[in-house]
Amino acid sequence: MTGKPPKLVRLARLGSARLVLLAEAVVALAMARLIVATRPPGRLTLRLGVPRECGAERRSVADVRVRDIAWSIRCAAANVPFRALCFEQALAVRTLLDRRSIPATIHYGVAPQAGDSDGLRAHVWTEAAGEPLTGYPLRPAFREIARFASARLKDKDAVIG
Repeated sequence: MTGKPPKLVRLARLGSARLVLLAEAVVALAMARLIVATRPPGRLTLRLGVPRECGAERRSVADVRVRDIAWSIRCAAANVPFRALCFEQALAVRTLLDRRSIPATIHYGVAPQAGDSDGLRAHVWTEAAGEPLTGYPLRPAFREIARFASARLKDKDAVIG
């Protein structure tokens, strides 16, 4: 038999630190899914953080933890038995980063709905420490309409604009 080993074998090879991070990501995604499923759409943006000016620059030092957290969210989202799309992933990654006091930015954007002149598609993507985390690669049609910094972090750590 050739190809990839079964998922359980791959999980066993991850090591304890990555397994713990992956478990934390699954829990954060489940909580994010519950929030998205039970809140009216207009109130969901309150969970994203403090609104910031679009185009504002953020300064941070690259951190290997940021890449590990992004990996854990993408891996968990691809394997959980519930919907874990861009919004859920953004909320989950924000949770994991906030716990580690790592500033991040959540971007909210829209694009025209294909075949519908009046419709819009929404998309949420996140970045931290200069690293794209969730919601990438970003399609060129999406235009940022809002940007959010973490409400739990000090203002000076989140966005400089």
